[in-house]
Amino acid sequence: MLSRGIAIFVTAACATATFVHADGAHAKWARHNAHDCTTDDAYSGWGNTIDNNGPYNIDVSCALDDDYLYTKQEIETLNVHVHDGPGYASTYARVCVTYYDVLGGSCDNWAATPGNSSGNYTLQPPLGALQIVGAAGDFGYLRVLLPSGSELKGYYTHD
Repeated sequence: MLSRGIAIFVTAACATATFVHADGAHAKWARHNAHDCTTDDAYSGWGNTIDNNGPYNIDVSCALDDDYLYTKQEIETLNVHVHDGPGYASTYARVCVTYYDVLGGSCDNWAATPGNSSGNYTLQPPLGALQIVGAAGDFGYLRVLLPSGSELKGYYTHD
């Protein structure tokens, strides 16, 4: 009887430990506001946006998450949230990498807003540059070209 009680106790303890310490499959995601990005010529907007109130396009660069918990190769969705201002210029976004071991880098194709009306848009640029063989050591980033009157609100990544 005592051995049966011990067996039940050990089974219950193992089951409890399994449920308490189980990590499971958790989705990884990250949201960044535009102030996590850099540019040489931008005007601060409302809160944490980057507004281009100047007369020329500005080039914005934003680092993509890449650490031992969430590597850039795991990114399957990239949403870039922008507001196109009045006029006919499009906002563009694309993913690039800078090589760590040699000079240079590579970029994917641009994703663009329609450019014929103002409003809020979500761009989803291709992610191929992050997935190429040997890219694990490269530095991934998002590049956004903001025309005059437009705004970068932020970006979101998800595995």
